[in-house]
Amino acid sequence: MRFCRLCCIGAVVAFTARGAGAQSPAGEASRAARPPGSVSDERAQEARRRYERGLQLYGEGGSEGALAEFERAYQLMPAYRLLYNIALIRLQLNDYAQAIKAFQEYLAEGGPEIPSVRKSEVERHLASLKSKVGRVEVSSRARGADILVDDVVVGRVPLSEALVVNPGRRRITIARGGSSSTTVVTVAGQDHFKLVLGLDAPKSQAAAPAAVAPNRAPAYVAWGVTAALAAGTTVAGILALGAMSDLDEERLRVPTTRARLDLAESRLTLRAAVTDILAGATVLAGGAALYFTFSKPSAEPSRGGRDVRIGVGPAGLRFEHRF
Repeated sequence: MRFCRLCCIGAVVAFTARGAGAQSPAGEASRAARPPGSVSDERAQEARRRYERGLQLYGEGGSEGALAEFERAYQLMPAYRLLYNIALIRLQLNDYAQAIKAFQEYLAEGGPEIPSVRKSEVERHLASLKSKVGRVEVSSRARGADILVDDVVVGRVPLSEALVVNPGRRRITIARGGSSSTTVVTVAGQDHFKLVLGLDAPKSQAAAPAAVAPNRAPAYVAWGVTAALAAGTTVAGILALGAMSDLDEERLRVPTTRARLDLAESRLTLRAAVTDILAGATVLAGGAALYFTFSKPSAEPSRGGRDVRIGVGPAGLRFEHRF
């Protein structure tokens, strides 16, 4: 069983972690691999406690907790035998990339001390795992930037070799200072592809202002007023022509009176005056519409652009233009 293998290798590490006072062959072999006194008694005791806690958690089914304790024990006291336990738990958690790394470090650090049976077993694991992972070659001009896979730092630009990544959707991030950029890739077993990463602008940097659409409202208003005035001029002109016809008929009427002639003349005069006023206003509004149509509009009238007001009142057309 896998737990039995952990206990077996763990017993060796536990004895080793007792420090310089240990009197066992395993302890002597471990000390021979490192200078005497390279690990303090306090760190060795802490490593042993964490290792034993990891065994307990693993026995209770807490693989992730056991992994954290084993890795912390290895940081406190880098005994290569712990890497075997770490690799097995990584394998159980389907973290193939980190299992490969731990197995390879185990072989490299253990060297000739590893029994041939154990070495063969690890090599079989590695051969099987390498068919399940993908490789991503990351290149970037951002020298010194960190490379992260699923938010875990795995290297720094420039990378000396391709990243070994687990199958599935992976978040590959490049980060330096306040700048970062993330690319999501889907990796299958034995995939091998290249990825070029660049850095986005720092989040604190002010974004460039968005382009503001030019303000065409003055042109639209001017053309609308022009159309309305033109319609009014047409109606007034028709009424004036009617008043002129009425005046001619009144003059030919027999008998007629001075009062009737004066009334017809006054109607013609009023309607003709209204027609003239509206025609003049139409010309002015049309000129303003042409100006706003063919001149360069201001995007923000409230900041030094044009301010235009056009209206019609009792006294005629009112036109205000401010630059």
